[in-house]
Amino acid sequence: MSDSLWVHEMGADLVDEIFTLGFSYRFVLGVLQYVGLGRELYRR
Repeated sequence: MSDSLWVHEMGADLVDEIFTLGFSYRFVLGVLQYVGLGRELYRR
């Protein structure tokens, strides 16, 4: 019983970490695209 609970806790932490990393990654990509777009507009 305690083993399955431990596995569940680990799984929840892992999912949370992956979600956070994915969000940060998407956020950074969005910022990079935004900056790139700003540079393109600035060049014109």
